Amino acid sequence: MKRQIHAFRGHEEIAVAGHDIKLGRGGIREIEFFVQTQQLIFGGRRQSLRGARTLDMLGELCADGWVTREAASQLSEAYVFLRRVEHRLQMIDDEQTQRLPVDEDALERFARFCGFERLQEFATHLLKQLGRVEWHYARLFENAPGLDAALGDLVFTGVADDPETLETLRAMGFLDPHQAAETVRGWHFGRRAAVQSARAREVLTELVPALLESFAGSGDPDAALNAFDAALARMPAAVELFSILRSNAKVRELFGDILGGAPRLASAIVLRPHVLDAAIDPALLQTATHEKAYDARAANLLASAATTEEFLDGARDLAQEEMFLIGVRALSGMLDPHDAGPAYTALAESLLRASLEHVTKAFARDHGEVRGGRCVVVGLGKLGSREMTATSDLDLILLYDFQENDPQSDGARPLHAVQYYTRLTQRLVSALTVATRRGRLYEVDMRLRPSGRKGPVATQLRAFVHYQTHEAESWEHMSLCRARTVAGDAQLARQAQDAIAAVLREKRDPTVLRGEILAMRRLIAQEKGDQEPWDLKLASGGLTDLDFIAQYLILLHGRDYPDLVNVETEKVLAAAGRCRLLERNLAEDLVGAHRLYLAVMQMVRLTIEGPFDPGRAAAGVLRRIATAADLPDFARLRSQIEETRRLVRAAFEVIFSG
Repeated sequence: MKRQIHAFRGHEEIAVAGHDIKLGRGGIREIEFFVQTQQLIFGGRRQSLRGARTLDMLGELCADGWVTREAASQLSEAYVFLRRVEHRLQMIDDEQTQRLPVDEDALERFARFCGFERLQEFATHLLKQLGRVEWHYARLFENAPGLDAALGDLVFTGVADDPETLETLRAMGFLDPHQAAETVRGWHFGRRAAVQSARAREVLTELVPALLESFAGSGDPDAALNAFDAALARMPAAVELFSILRSNAKVRELFGDILGGAPRLASAIVLRPHVLDAAIDPALLQTATHEKAYDARAANLLASAATTEEFLDGARDLAQEEMFLIGVRALSGMLDPHDAGPAYTALAESLLRASLEHVTKAFARDHGEVRGGRCVVVGLGKLGSREMTATSDLDLILLYDFQENDPQSDGARPLHAVQYYTRLTQRLVSALTVATRRGRLYEVDMRLRPSGRKGPVATQLRAFVHYQTHEAESWEHMSLCRARTVAGDAQLARQAQDAIAAVLREKRDPTVLRGEILAMRRLIAQEKGDQEPWDLKLASGGLTDLDFIAQYLILLHGRDYPDLVNVETEKVLAAAGRCRLLERNLAEDLVGAHRLYLAVMQMVRLTIEGPFDPGRAAAGVLRRIATAADLPDFARLRSQIEETRRLVRAAFEVIFSG
């Protein structure tokens, strides 16, 4: 209903001059809808929520725990103010209106009538109240699906457009019905390889009306249609996908929503249509997204896979299905964007542990075991900090240890321990990266190991400690700030973690450290650039600056403040505020900046393939990204990102100026 009001009456934007304080954005109607919607949902079970007075019901919703005290207080304050403004509007000429004057002089007089000395004071207060209402309202409603239109005639035969079909497409929300009709007609004429078989066109003929209806419900039907057409261009065959879509309305609805709002996620469906089955299974959608749940599924895979080929294919099936489910949960709002990183990371860790166990057993069958031999995988980067996205690779180091007086393995084809763990690491990397008929599992990056690409792929713990203590540069210690053991022998993992903590707690010269970190930041900016505003990692004032601040604080103060030593940047910054190493307000601002960047990055990685260019993204995608940041529209997000980048960069320059 509210979207129909926006479409019919043109109340889409917040303003002052000419703004309708009842029906416009942030107005009285949004407060009423906010309350009434929740009364309709919860009032059947709670008699206290069946009242007719908006302010009373806001209080009851708060008392019953459905809305926060802040929301109830701010919406109540806004409601009283907006009603007062409405009453004064209607006192002028005794006119039944809720629209503010457009003329500046009239608006100035009305501001004084409302008790403000100057128009600017009135405008500031009004925009503050409208903005608060819009924000709370957006959190409740912005994830709602778009409006569907009733189907009329849909005819795609012949070479000319059918007028009634064009009218139906227009009514369904297609902005370019001629292009839409031409696209669908091309499918029927077999212009895509995926629809050239008679069976594919037969299923498609039955599917098209319902499919277009699902596109109409996506909020951006033109984008959904174009994404589907692009997908068909990449598919060798589509009968399986068409059959799944034809047989289940819920699947079509989900598919249309994904095409309109997350074309990258749609590509996963195109490559593996069976993942849609998992996405509509309530049991699977409600399963937990933590390590124990993924470990259980990985254990079943280990137990059931009779060969390495079966294990590799099974691991890829499990990863694709679970990553798709995480994406669907995040896209639909079932999973907060800030919880997506830990979920992707937990899945990666479980698959990493299962892969290490599988290759270790297979390797032992050929080469036996090294007496006292142990190994552990250390995760760095986003794996270490639990901030993985849908496209993250794995930054890894493998450490090992053995009894040096007995270094030979005891198998039929014995190996020295150094060679043993080198080959074992190569097997592990291959298991994670090799492309089977089910695709790749993960890309693996081992450049952060001692000596980088020139160093051995596996490192003995003693050699690792010596290197980090006597040879490593500051940037390598910065990488260790996000190092975390993720798989392998538990005792060796504790030893490795203790060794890493000891390196991080070494005493350092603050002037030297600042200089080295600044030099590294300048080098990154020089080689990779820092002026692309939507590259939230590398942009000036972006995630790299925040990570460098956190890592600087760990390396400089970790010796005296153990709470600082944490792999998660947000926790480091928050601890720095508590320890008075940063001003508390600044620490809170930096934590907020990090949360904003991660939320946006999660949704960008989920929805977009390749670099993010807002000018080329569909409106539905931009809405999704803004919603992930709890903002009502992309324009507001753009402004927030710009302001946040300036804040972070200013803090970075102050901190590293000494």
